[in-house]
Amino acid sequence: DRKAAEETMAELRGFVAEVTLAVDPPDAAVSVDGREVPGGAERRLTLNVGEHRIVAESPRFRRFDSVVSLAGGARRLDVRLVADLGELSIVADDPEAAIAVDGVPLGFGTWTGKVSAGERHTVHVYKPGHVPTVLEITVVKGERREVKAVLGARTKDTTVATPFPYTRPPGRHG
Repeated sequence: DRKAAEETMAELRGFVAEVTLAVDPPDAAVSVDGREVPGGAERRLTLNVGEHRIVAESPRFRRFDSVVSLAGGARRLDVRLVADLGELSIVADDPEAAIAVDGVPLGFGTWTGKVSAGERHTVHVYKPGHVPTVLEITVVKGERREVKAVLGARTKDTTVATPFPYTRPPGRHG
């Protein structure tokens, strides 16, 4: 009887899949075939063989929606949500003005790049001898936003420092 039971169990394993969902971000809400799958970065579940719909959602990320076909056995599936992005373009009125976004110096005079949508971004436009300009900007998913930034007023006040290190841009003199 024991041997028959083991053979039956082995045969039945071919009708189910042991699935590990690797979820990023780990706090995403995940469902399989409309049923919530709680957990964190790794979620384990047993599913019948065949097709299953996996949906994952998290604020500021694109919705993940995929149909997978499963055979029996163990399988690892990556559920990676892509951040919702917008494009931000900063144009300073001085080509030697440095531009930093969220604390990272990125260029001089102009900068264009992708930033996360729905979040506030801090933009610094600065140059030695000038009061830094600070802007708070939020872009919407898929938006292409151009911001014209005016460098702060010239100052002789030596206590006004640039918010980040400043190196004169290549090819600029004076």
